[in-house]
Amino acid sequence: MIELRRADYEAIIAHARREAPRECCGLLAGHGSRVERVYEVPNRADAAAEFFAERGLYPEGKISGLRGPEVLTAERFFMDPEAQFRALRDMEARGLEHIGNYHSHPASPARPSRTDIELAAYWSHVYHLICSLADPEHPDLRAYRIVNGQVTEVPIRIIDEAESGSAAER
Repeated sequence: MIELRRADYEAIIAHARREAPRECCGLLAGHGSRVERVYEVPNRADAAAEFFAERGLYPEGKISGLRGPEVLTAERFFMDPEAQFRALRDMEARGLEHIGNYHSHPASPARPSRTDIELAAYWSHVYHLICSLADPEHPDLRAYRIVNGQVTEVPIRIIDEAESGSAAER
């Protein structure tokens, strides 16, 4: 189980909505399974065409209907390395651990794609959260552990701080 304060849960959804139809991405910091800080990281998929092509992960534009390089930012994410490094350094300075990554699926379900599973090989020690905006009125945020290509969904516990410690589980 991963625990998110309601404000952080809403921040991830707001980030996904702001970036749509592009995928958003970011990092989660905290201790154990409790998120204490959300870091938005710019999506630089447009600059990572070679990375995706070398791995056979270049999208075909099935979801967005786009063609060419512009399809990358609509159907892929690639965290800006400099912003990612700054976030990781900030976590370290604050005494936080990198406990998760998140990204959005603007037009598809909140399930890891083949690309998500392949890229998770670099981050098998963290939670992977996906925010689907397939139904824009009802965003769907889900969490997974992805280890050695095996995907396991984990519950998200939403903590409502105003209700003195009560939590809602999704």
